[in-house]
Amino acid sequence: ILVLGGLITMLIGLLGWHWPDTVETTERELAFERRHNIAVYPNGSPTINRWSMWLMILLLAISTALFLFSYFYIRLQHIGWPYGNLPLPNLLWPLITTLGVLGAAGGMAWANRRIGAEDQTGLRVGLLAAFLAGAVAVGAIVYDLLQLPFDHTSNAYGSLYYTLTIFAAVILLGGLAQNLFTQIWAWAGRYSAREHIAVDIGALYWYAAIAFWAALGGTVYLSPYVV
Repeated sequence: ILVLGGLITMLIGLLGWHWPDTVETTERELAFERRHNIAVYPNGSPTINRWSMWLMILLLAISTALFLFSYFYIRLQHIGWPYGNLPLPNLLWPLITTLGVLGAAGGMAWANRRIGAEDQTGLRVGLLAAFLAGAVAVGAIVYDLLQLPFDHTSNAYGSLYYTLTIFAAVILLGGLAQNLFTQIWAWAGRYSAREHIAVDIGALYWYAAIAFWAALGGTVYLSPYVV
């Protein structure tokens, strides 16, 4: 119940955060901008929104660091890894996930650039491409977990494998949720070159997702081969 409540709260928060305001910039404000070369944002400061996203990224980074510490702490207690005669990770699915994450970040970067040029079609195409690439990345993680010959109850390695990969999938799902809300308003024509902070911070999130996946995916899938 608590998890469901938290999920609903998160979705409501994302909806509110990405809901585009419609306060128009007045001629007086535009004249102020031209005279003093200071941007006026009647719908709120983009800087505050960016720092809010940086705060979210910081919280995810702290969580990631804690998971990685747990992984390597337990790893150092065992001579062989994976232990318990468990197989080494299959590298195909994390490769697909990596390509998906990079594709999603690239799609968001494209969307952000296109709306900056008042290209509504480019914005929508970029957002859709990013969503599809991110969905492929999450799907590859889920499929990898489904075809494993062990589960989270097998031993500590199995538990860590599931925990880190599921956490990585949750991070990517967060990016997909943000993308989905942004797409709704993008297809409604609510963004412009002047007001598109949701697209901007959505791209920022996916740039960070590359780093999170590199750390989590590299630890789970590559470290058993080299450590």
